[in-house]
Amino acid sequence: MGEAIQPPKLERSNREVIRDSIAGMSREQNSSVGFELLSEDGRLDEQAFTVAKGGTVKKEELKRHQAVVRKLELEWSGLAKPEVRSFYAEQFRVKLDDLSQSEADAALLKVWRTRHEERSTGGSAEMAITLTLYRQLAPRYLVVRAARYDDAMHGVDNLIIDRETGEVVAAFDDVADEPGGSREQKKRKRLQAGKRAGGTEVTYGVTFEQGELVRRSFKHVPLFALQIAAGDISKVLLEMAGGVAEPGAAEVELYDRLVASLEQQVDELLALHPEAEIAERLQRFSHLLPSFRREEAKPTYAAS
Repeated sequence: MGEAIQPPKLERSNREVIRDSIAGMSREQNSSVGFELLSEDGRLDEQAFTVAKGGTVKKEELKRHQAVVRKLELEWSGLAKPEVRSFYAEQFRVKLDDLSQSEADAALLKVWRTRHEERSTGGSAEMAITLTLYRQLAPRYLVVRAARYDDAMHGVDNLIIDRETGEVVAAFDDVADEPGGSREQKKRKRLQAGKRAGGTEVTYGVTFEQGELVRRSFKHVPLFALQIAAGDISKVLLEMAGGVAEPGAAEVELYDRLVASLEQQVDELLALHPEAEIAERLQRFSHLLPSFRREEAKPTYAAS
């Protein structure tokens, strides 16, 4: 067995810069659509999809979805086990005495989510890819992290939506190049199943109609794997943490690789689904891909 891949080591101040960058991305995109669509962590806020907020999701349905996610995250985090709950409560000073079971679950999961996103390789990969895509594709494209329900149930980490056409361009599963834990293994299996079945489903999705944002669900959305090596995660996040406005060399290299990977995956998926409904989406995406490329990027990689 090879040496375990370690998540990127960022100082607290570096993590705060990345967290602030994600929050800034959310504020800018919320301002552009005119309401609080994204939470501070860059995710589509499921509350924004409720009937009370102008969406179509009923309160009871939202509660069911949140319960599903909570159950899965308690399993993934180990917080379903009493000894793990006790450790988290003591280590991170979470007072559980006066809380109900659901309130205690929420408090403990809040701690776990923060640590997972900032300290795990998978969470770090998602932050690096989200910021990289946003910095390269905005303002034409809306770049968001998927709602927690779509992450847990459909294997979706990111969505890109074309503001000009309203097309939900693609869903991305950000796969860190590390030995697979149970969650990553399940997500990889979902990715392969999605390829065979004709794309993935997005329950909390958005599009644009006549320039106005519309909240709705989608089926047959192409699902691509955006793979990033642990060493590259460290380089990109450390570069971003430096606070430089313009993308650095590591970020640019990562982005060019991601675009090249998408071009290859489109061809592979079209070969798998020549007659499927997803083929139409893939064809439209293939026509949009040239707009993803930086002007300086070459069609193929070559030594400089």
